[in-house]
Amino acid sequence: RFAALAAADPEGGGRAAARRWFVGGGALFAVVGGAEDFLRAAERRYCEAKARATSAAAGGASAGPLPLRWNAIIGAAASVKDLAAVERWLRRAERSNRRSLAAAAGGSEGGRRAFRPDAGVLGAVVTAAARRGSLPLAEDWFARMTAAGAPASAIAIAALIGAAGKSGSAAAAEWWFDEGLRASIRPDAFVFGAAVEAAARSGAGPAAAARWLGRAQDMRIAPNVVMLTSVMRAEAVAGNPAGAERWFDEAGKLGLQCDAVAFGVLMDAAARQGDLPGAARWLFRACSVGIPPNTVLFATLLKAAARCSDAAAAVCWRRRCAELGVELPSIVSGGKTKNS
Repeated sequence: RFAALAAADPEGGGRAAARRWFVGGGALFAVVGGAEDFLRAAERRYCEAKARATSAAAGGASAGPLPLRWNAIIGAAASVKDLAAVERWLRRAERSNRRSLAAAAGGSEGGRRAFRPDAGVLGAVVTAAARRGSLPLAEDWFARMTAAGAPASAIAIAALIGAAGKSGSAAAAEWWFDEGLRASIRPDAFVFGAAVEAAARSGAGPAAAARWLGRAQDMRIAPNVVMLTSVMRAEAVAGNPAGAERWFDEAGKLGLQCDAVAFGVLMDAAARQGDLPGAARWLFRACSVGIPPNTVLFATLLKAAARCSDAAAAVCWRRRCAELGVELPSIVSGGKTKNS
């Protein structure tokens, strides 16, 4: 569903372009100008439709539901992580539903056009809530949207698993994975990717992350770069750069091309051990396979320099950043390189 993809983090796979598309009432249409412009236009249409409905009611006619693409609008609000707007539009849609029921009771044809959140908008809203870093908030929205009639979706389950990982609860991640199975949702690469990442983020360790990878393979889900990168991250956090490199080699055996995120994790694994030359070697290796140096890679290298208390190396790499036109985040662009 494009509505759910629209809410995905652009850093997680280049889905930023999907923000301009939303699913509504089974129809796919473009949101020209982006979600913010679309929401402003929707507000105008809502006010106009409400005024027409009020006028019709004053004349004794049945107003019926407001003719708006509720799923598209709520999905747009979720895509910009505006849960207050999601709340506002959901309430409006529910009021429209009540008008729809009233019209149906009066024999009006408009009574058949009731709002029901679809799987795409459920995924978008739960993902937006999960990105607030609060598992309870994501769980509350999941409960509310499914109670309103939205069918559970793999994207929503993946978002809840991810929120569990960020909260440090490997047990909650496992529970939501099982909840997806109970809802007859077959886990896909997206869900397993979230589970592997949750194990890495929650501190469950590389063995737990690898077990999720094995479960994916048992269900004939081929490992992808995202999954393997998550296992590499678990190894890095555990202080095992050799383990991270083994998973990098495993990706090569599977015919997968690691991306800048994976190389950044490998650099971080070296940096965590104070191995500045090792981190630099991974940067050079990334460049050798056609990956241009970017902000994340250079920031990781500067953190390694900070861990080694190597001010000269930090100055040298900052100068190289400037030469390449790479902008550093404020956390590492000042006079001091700040550890993470």
